[in-house]
Amino acid sequence: GLFGQCRGLRRLFRHGCQAFTITSHLPRDPVPLAGRAILLRRVLTGRWRLDRSPPLAVPCSKLMAEGNHPVRQNWKLTLEYDGTRYRGWQEQKNARTVMGVLREAVEAVFDTQVELQGAGRTDAGVHALGQVAHCRFDSSKRPPPAQVNAQVNEKLPNDVVLLDARLVPWEFHARHSALTRRYRYQYSLRKQAFLRRYVWWVKEDLDVARMQRAAAMIEGRHDFRQFCIRDPSEPG
Repeated sequence: GLFGQCRGLRRLFRHGCQAFTITSHLPRDPVPLAGRAILLRRVLTGRWRLDRSPPLAVPCSKLMAEGNHPVRQNWKLTLEYDGTRYRGWQEQKNARTVMGVLREAVEAVFDTQVELQGAGRTDAGVHALGQVAHCRFDSSKRPPPAQVNAQVNEKLPNDVVLLDARLVPWEFHARHSALTRRYRYQYSLRKQAFLRRYVWWVKEDLDVARMQRAAAMIEGRHDFRQFCIRDPSEPG
């Protein structure tokens, strides 16, 4: 890890009679293997000045910036989108999807391939007010969040909007780290001109009291495995 590498360098230079300390500002961003080699080589060859007294404190973030080698990054992206023109969230061959256009925008901004995962999948024609995704990659580019937000939005179509972009620990996972999910189902009892994309027009009379009683039956914590397709890898 990053701190282990820093401690190793500190001990090495003490044996060489040149004591110094590397101070890390990136505790959750381990230096890639190739980056460690570059860091070690440049310190050993004296490309950064080492003061014998007092010891020099060199931030690892500065070393990585000057080394211009890729840094492991994980971005949390929060989006809203109108799903009318898309075949859902998940990428598909020969189909336009929200995840597909988001990947194109992010990879264009950071100029590298990325690992992209959403908190959940929306079907064709379904919209989102706060879809969360994580985006992992290695890149020497590390622009501020506001710049990432602006640049990605410039490359996204008008019906997909990046609301927020922020760096998070590498362990963050949009799906596995989610604590809750909220779904909104909207219906209308009349024909709509402006909201037709966002409501289900129900032409029959609805018994709201019976609907409320039925909804109360699924409140709380329940086992819904009987509604799932069995996973052959799971026992039982």
